[in-house]
Amino acid sequence: MRIGLVVDSACDLPADFLRAHAITLLPISVRSDLISFEDRRDPAATLRFFREQLGDRAHH
Repeated sequence: MRIGLVVDSACDLPADFLRAHAITLLPISVRSDLISFEDRRDPAATLRFFREQLGDRAHH
C-alpha cells in the first residue's frame, strides 16, 4: 500500500523538507474582486499581489 502526504501552502514546513520527503504542496487560492492569486509560497509574488490588489484599500 502506498501512502502520500499533501499539504497546503499555509503549512510551515521548509521547501527543502517537502522536496526531500516527496510531499505535495497544494496552493491556496486568494480572490480579490475579479483577480485570483494562487499562493505557491513565492514571497515576492505574494507581496506583489497584496501590494497591487489590496495596498490602497482602507482598513476598517
